[in-house]
Amino acid sequence: MCSMLNGCALIFDRLVLAQIGFMDSRFGRYGHEHTELTLRTVRAGYGGGVLRSPEGDSHLFKVIEGGLEALAVGGHGSQAEADANHKVMVVIRNDPVYRHAWHDDQAMATFLAEQDEALLAKGQTRP
Repeated sequence: MCSMLNGCALIFDRLVLAQIGFMDSRFGRYGHEHTELTLRTVRAGYGGGVLRSPEGDSHLFKVIEGGLEALAVGGHGSQAEADANHKVMVVIRNDPVYRHAWHDDQAMATFLAEQDEALLAKGQTRP
């Protein structure tokens, strides 16, 4: 069990993803989107737990010990982007666990166009 988790190497079973959905499309380019997805997974009963205390809640996450060493590296985004995404996370933290891949009609159209493009690159089309 670990009290801190980075989003660079997350693994979810497809049945879990069917229950929790996608990363929330309200997040911008950098920061907190992986954390929010992981916290929803824990809320759904997978991969960890919540420790309640008068000082505030904290989370524990199940991790696989594989002998890898985490190294601190610079991020690819800005602090302003991370701060903006943190504000989104605070607002949505108690929303329902399941998230669609879009939050409005324009985001849905963009998502479906991206899926169509990926399928066409594989010589396939959406049913």
